[in-house]
Amino acid sequence: MRKGINSQLNQIGIDLLKNLQDQFQSNLIALLFYGSRIRGENVPESDLDVLIFLDYFNENQVDRIISEICGELTRKYFIKISPYTISKEDFVFGCKNFFSFNLGVYLSYYTLFGEEFIEKNHKNISTAIQSGKLQVYPRSGIFIQR
Repeated sequence: MRKGINSQLNQIGIDLLKNLQDQFQSNLIALLFYGSRIRGENVPESDLDVLIFLDYFNENQVDRIISEICGELTRKYFIKISPYTISKEDFVFGCKNFFSFNLGVYLSYYTLFGEEFIEKNHKNISTAIQSGKLQVYPRSGIFIQR
């Protein structure tokens, strides 16, 4: 489910995407926002949840780079940016097997980059919901597999 974002989040997204593309080039597969700010349930001190998809990565090296980028943007915009990095392979596997993290992101996200990749992999979840294999209760975020 794709929702809109306000101008401040849009600018954060532009800056974040540029920095990540500069650092990771073609290794960056997709980037999206999710969580309370996208659901419209945030309070002023809420963080901004960011999901970064990389084709492959060395966790220690990537964590340091992403922490630096998000730290700079947190100071610039006064919104704590909480990144989570996932490999392309892990996301695909999680969508196929209905992992709770993937299902939670499916309920409310905003794609900044890599929309085709996200939509292709969320299609498995959509199909399961439409066929009745998965029943979703969006207000609570609960999914029941049948």
